[in-house]
Amino acid sequence: MKRKMTGIAAAYIFGSFFASFFTGLPELLILAAAAAGVAYIGLRKGLTLRDLSLMSLSFAAAFSAFTLKQTFVYERITSCAGQTGTFSGEVTDIRRYGENSAYTLNGEINGDVSAKITYYGTDLGAEYGDVVTLGECRFELPSSDYLFDGVTYYKSAGVYLEADSARDVSLERTGTHLLRNAVADYRERMISQFRIAMGADCGDFLAGMIFGQKQGLSDDVRTSLYRVGIGHVLAVSGLHVTVIIALAMLLMRRLRVNRFAAFGLMNVLLILLIIAANYPISAIRATLMLEFAYSARLFRRQGDSFNSLAWAVLLICIADPFVIYSSGFLLSAAGTFGIAVFAPYMTKNIPAGTPLRGLAKAFLIMLCTTLTITPLCMRYFDESSLIAPLTNVLLVPLCSASMVIGLIYVLTGGLLPVLPLAQVPIELVLRVSDSVSRLSFTHFSCGSYALTVTAFACSATTVLVCIVFRSRRLTALAAAMSAAVLMLGSGIHSMRSFDTFTVASLGRGSSCAAVVEYQGNTLIFDLSGNYKTPDYVRKYLSRSGAERVTLLSVDRNSDSLRSAYAQELSAFNVAQTAVGSESDIVIGGSRVCCCGGIFTAELGGTKVAFLPAGTEDLPDAELLVFYGKLPKNAQPVTGRGALYLDGSGNNFEITLASSGCEIRRL
Repeated sequence: MKRKMTGIAAAYIFGSFFASFFTGLPELLILAAAAAGVAYIGLRKGLTLRDLSLMSLSFAAAFSAFTLKQTFVYERITSCAGQTGTFSGEVTDIRRYGENSAYTLNGEINGDVSAKITYYGTDLGAEYGDVVTLGECRFELPSSDYLFDGVTYYKSAGVYLEADSARDVSLERTGTHLLRNAVADYRERMISQFRIAMGADCGDFLAGMIFGQKQGLSDDVRTSLYRVGIGHVLAVSGLHVTVIIALAMLLMRRLRVNRFAAFGLMNVLLILLIIAANYPISAIRATLMLEFAYSARLFRRQGDSFNSLAWAVLLICIADPFVIYSSGFLLSAAGTFGIAVFAPYMTKNIPAGTPLRGLAKAFLIMLCTTLTITPLCMRYFDESSLIAPLTNVLLVPLCSASMVIGLIYVLTGGLLPVLPLAQVPIELVLRVSDSVSRLSFTHFSCGSYALTVTAFACSATTVLVCIVFRSRRLTALAAAMSAAVLMLGSGIHSMRSFDTFTVASLGRGSSCAAVVEYQGNTLIFDLSGNYKTPDYVRKYLSRSGAERVTLLSVDRNSDSLRSAYAQELSAFNVAQTAVGSESDIVIGGSRVCCCGGIFTAELGGTKVAFLPAGTEDLPDAELLVFYGKLPKNAQPVTGRGALYLDGSGNNFEITLASSGCEIRRL
């Protein structure tokens, strides 16, 4: 019965997945082939036609629920994009940035269309539950570019539009959501005390572990944590919920609290934890699984991790079909499957009698978990760790100890001065992560789309081998072969990239930086002097796998821009920085020149040029890229290859060869 119900839940989940990502004819053919394969394997493994019919109905229900919400909710709301109107709604989320803030409002557009939007403006001092009314404002889709896919991110959260300016903004105090406001105020007070007692980096790291609030962490610290594979400790999920509830239940057992009362108190603690962490989907998933596990014990029944995971994910998908777009949800579900289902299956017969064997088994468990999440990490992150199984065994226990100490401080209202005890292991983790992350063999870049697709295909093959043959040895062999294929593919991609001459255009609006990569050299030419451009450069270098910057050339706003680049590129070795100087560099058979804001790159007779908009003396080049605002009365260049950076298509990569050049949007 459990197997059948799990199959129905899995079918619903895959129905949501296919509805969201597979919409064209080729994708439908893939769906048909996958359905035929599942039916054949299912019949061979003992499923009946009735079982397959129920799974098909579950799949169809998910597909229909997603499509209906897309058509009658999402498209109706987003049809208001580009229009002006009024909005009034309740504050459901708050993010403050100095004197400004971003409020998530749940209300109505023009008093007619129910919607959630994000309003960016001056901080109103609003609290959860207050009503904000916007006069005439313009609605737009959430901004998305190479740096951040806002449309998909906010779609998973149910927020489909944004407004960043409005007339006659008013605030109505309601005095509702008293518990959430009290918890939020307490959380901010605790985070402030963390930072005062432990310093910025350690305090923000502890705030990330306990409350999931990692906004204060620098990009350098976050990069090092994700490179070594322990970035997940900053997201409140199964690790955090399990540790907290295990300690609470242990205490209640020692106090001989009735099991029904203990179950009730556990639920109260879980609710407070979710509120304090601001309702992360990973924590909700973990909470549902714990509910299934502890309720089974409560009524003297045997729990099942796979069944609990399937039903937790099913309930979340039913509540919101668009949650399938959430990277946090997918990573949380995949990681839990790895550590609670796949790893126990693969290590079932491995003894752990001695400490050394215990460490070896823990390593294998983390290796299995890493294999299950690697394809998703490659899809959502710029880099993926190669040493995550080892660092999770060695460093996560230190993080867990610090988290427990921090929780004691939070639960006692700061009366017990235990934060120095938490600071010691955190400093060690940060120091080790920073040192190890600078070693090139600890991580690999995720910039290759083909390699990411290969990773998903390898994972699907491993799962198929496991289902068909039900053999741990064959499954381990398939997983090992998959890892070998990915390593080989990564090596081939690196070798091909080494001999490929690429020029990337990076930035936003009319800003531009040109990044050249060829034969192990990375050259950065900032042409416009915008303070946000270093963010785009850092992301591109991470995804391309660059380890060393040969030259950083800054032409404008040199002092502030050099500081911005120093901060964003701290994880890279910058060999030379040039300010306001001319560059004429020959690499292999190529030539790169930058003078007076004009940048040119040439390989085998093929030439591209980046110029300020309005430049009259145009070089002879296959492609001209114009940055900056076009002067009044100036006419755009026509009749030849020309691109004007207008804010929406700034980020692209140009590949040069003797036969010409190709453009790939980033």
